[in-house]
Amino acid sequence: VGLPQAHVTGVQGARHLLLSSGSLGSLLCPGLEEASMFGKLFSLCVFLLSFSMKEVSASSDAFAAMVSGTIEISMAEDSGRKLLLAMDFSEEEFIEQFTILMANLTGVSTDDIEVTDVEMNDELGTIVVEFTIMFEMFDDAILLPPDDLSDLIQDDIKLIDALLTLPILTGTAFVATGTANVVLLVPPPAPPVSVISDPHFRGFHNQTYDVTGVAGRIYNIISDAGFRLNAVFATAYTSGIFVEPESGDVMKMRPKGTWMVGIGIVLEGLPWGSNSFIVSTEKPQVMDEVVAEACQLKPQDCFARGAGGSVTVNGTPVVDIGQFTFDNVILITKNMPSFARVTIQAPKLSVTIDYVPAPQEWDIGTDAQEEYAHVNLRIDHIEITSKANGILGASSRLKYDESGKKIMKGYDKNGLGILEMSVGDYEVPELLAPFPLYE
Repeated sequence: VGLPQAHVTGVQGARHLLLSSGSLGSLLCPGLEEASMFGKLFSLCVFLLSFSMKEVSASSDAFAAMVSGTIEISMAEDSGRKLLLAMDFSEEEFIEQFTILMANLTGVSTDDIEVTDVEMNDELGTIVVEFTIMFEMFDDAILLPPDDLSDLIQDDIKLIDALLTLPILTGTAFVATGTANVVLLVPPPAPPVSVISDPHFRGFHNQTYDVTGVAGRIYNIISDAGFRLNAVFATAYTSGIFVEPESGDVMKMRPKGTWMVGIGIVLEGLPWGSNSFIVSTEKPQVMDEVVAEACQLKPQDCFARGAGGSVTVNGTPVVDIGQFTFDNVILITKNMPSFARVTIQAPKLSVTIDYVPAPQEWDIGTDAQEEYAHVNLRIDHIEITSKANGILGASSRLKYDESGKKIMKGYDKNGLGILEMSVGDYEVPELLAPFPLYE
């Protein structure tokens, strides 16, 4: 309740590890474990040996973060015989000790650590603990940032040191599996994340940068778990007298850079299946004769008043103005005074796409409207993971210059300083084609 609309989610994988009696931390920090099994000296010693503090952490630009994790502990097998995890302690004792351990490792108050579930099975010798840790500030009191805590849960050496500081588990042989989910809560982008005109990008941390690319190419704008968004670039135009070299015709607009003329969105991997959406400056390739006649009689009831542009859902043109539902996705089309608007609302992604025809003062004929129109994109709400990729997705990871300052503006016309690859590396073969996630 009350969380900002935009947040970044990173899901880490699981590692299997065999814990044996004895602790690497005890070897590296001799004597400190005797002071207190929950003593900050021991935890700090293990922490300093295990981690080198990152000068730039993803967490440093969030005002809050949450780590949710699961650790499964079970009996181990050694030389063909089972080593049982004897649980001669109560669930309450385990929760108390585990909470204090996490507090000492991270520097977070015990009030911000919650063990949401514990399942203890004496017969099988297993313990499954689920927990959440809320980081509400990032200062010197935080010993272990969210990203590093996630790393610890998955690292065999670091997890063995952490779990073996629990008095109820010290010296016990067992197998454990750990997973962690790091959610970084960042302020909603203001103004919204967007790609407009020739294309001007506004990133997830309010960075501004241009990406010209190559006319006629298709680029991935953002790709993440469950959805992707690609765009077709084409030659852009701006007002100004221009003489067409081949024909000698004098035109009221001149070519300048590129802009987007088509956007393809795929929502997939969802419980209700997948849906694809295309908003393009092209007219529908196939239109029912009855629908075409209806648009001529009542153009106000048709997208872009039937003068250009198209909306396609799952391969079928949507010509009417109104609100439509496809599974759990809402599509809204409407005509504005000088352009047409498409809004797509899904659980993890809400976007607004504007079809912008050529200005009337350009005196463009009906047949040439497609060549001189473009589309703009605004992302109103999005939930992305740390693996978000693409020309826009790359902006979710702040970059820093040699002096340690944030790079908030691209260095050239192709997003240098913001992007993580050359523009050509973001190219895709088709408008709905997949694109690899960030590694």
